[in-house]
Amino acid sequence: MSNITKNHHFTLFLNEKKIITKGNKEITLNSVEINILYLLIQNPKTIFTKEEILDKAWSKEVNCYTSAVPQAISLLRKKMKPHGFDPIKTIKGRGYIAAESYHNEKRKKHLSPLLLLLFTVTSLISLDQMSLHLVDEKIQSFQFKQEMKNVIITSTSKKLDLSQIKTKNNVKYFINNQRDFIALSACNIQKNKCNRIYNKIYFKDKQKKLNIKKIFNDVNFDKKQKIPDNKLNSPISLSTEINLKSLFNDKYQGNLYINTDIIKINETNYNTKKVIFVKESGYSGGYSYISQSHVTVIKDKNIEKFSIENKDINDLASGRLQLGIVKNDDITYAYHSLFKKIGHNSYSYFYPISENIGYFFNDEMNISYIGYYHS
Repeated sequence: MSNITKNHHFTLFLNEKKIITKGNKEITLNSVEINILYLLIQNPKTIFTKEEILDKAWSKEVNCYTSAVPQAISLLRKKMKPHGFDPIKTIKGRGYIAAESYHNEKRKKHLSPLLLLLFTVTSLISLDQMSLHLVDEKIQSFQFKQEMKNVIITSTSKKLDLSQIKTKNNVKYFINNQRDFIALSACNIQKNKCNRIYNKIYFKDKQKKLNIKKIFNDVNFDKKQKIPDNKLNSPISLSTEINLKSLFNDKYQGNLYINTDIIKINETNYNTKKVIFVKESGYSGGYSYISQSHVTVIKDKNIEKFSIENKDINDLASGRLQLGIVKNDDITYAYHSLFKKIGHNSYSYFYPISENIGYFFNDEMNISYIGYYHS
């Protein structure tokens, strides 16, 4: 099945989880959004119920209610609206259909019985193939790629020229290059153990060439940092700190702190409470994001992968908590870039570095970092 699908308004890239509009604008989507869009445009004459979309677009490991479907479609429409089109048509009382096809159908009311039969059979075959492909895609598409001896890059990263960078033999580097930012994480390795970590996100100017050599040269470990190495006892926490910088505004600075409390249910299921706290230029005070989730470990021989389902569907105890005010909206880069895609379901991927320490990537926010477990 093709990774690339063309529509009247855009071209969809399934593996990369993005679409490119006719105006050459790139729109990044999360796993569920790309699956919904792919399902509808691959079956343009079919009206799908909420139950059918839930079954096809969400992973089998994730238990969601049908109320998640209109929420996901609403967020998808918000991403498309600034570009002047809505790819999904709501058929009241029935479900959803690809919008362009719906309008075409109204113009072509009469189909011959033979064509109708042929289309129905083709749609059923396509649906079955699409379902199998999406499950396979969720498990296999993401990878941590070893670009150089001690450099790992996420498979969702945009291309980088690493030919000019200089690395240190006792440091392991991790790169995640996205449209609006590039994240560089690093571990200082001593006696086969990571004893210090480094996480930095640089917000990019899309008009300027990225100086990747300087970003690597800026890696500097805090000598006062001491990572807990105690044996883990339940409950445990996952913590990290990420420094925020701008490649086009030297005056900008910020910090992002992540702490996730983890309670084990059994070998493959966990309940978590995550708090993300951010301080940055342009915001007086700070703000945080809180989420309570159910995490399921997905068995895969190639990569450690986790399905994350937000337990607080009504957002009663989740969402953004304002602990200050925006003073200069032009320089609140994290406020606008990092957390605009937070939803109810996502996947995280884990690359083990040493005991209690690993590199994490979340496919909804596209954020990455080295974190450490502690009791």
